[in-house]
Amino acid sequence: MFQLKANEAKREGERLQRIALAKSDKSEEEYASSYLKQRLSEAEAEKQYLFEKIKLQESSRASQSSGGGGDPSQLLMYSKMHEMHYNAPPRADCLPNERHPFRKNP
Repeated sequence: MFQLKANEAKREGERLQRIALAKSDKSEEEYASSYLKQRLSEAEAEKQYLFEKIKLQESSRASQSSGGGGDPSQLLMYSKMHEMHYNAPPRADCLPNERHPFRKNP
């Protein structure tokens, strides 16, 4: 009688453990997906920033070579925006975690 109950409890424990592992794996995959989407968004923003910076530099060079004065304040503005964006502290929902390969250790 006790052995039967022990076996049932053991099977139930193993079933619950499998469920917990499956949920944990799903959670890890969802985190990895959202993390990679965030990184992609940041990379696209960086690409756009660099593109705008290059355009500004080229137009500044063109206007300087044609005798115009160019506006270095725009380049300064882009630089400050870049610093503010990339030097900001990480958001709480994107903090790294050591449990997942996509998460960096703090």
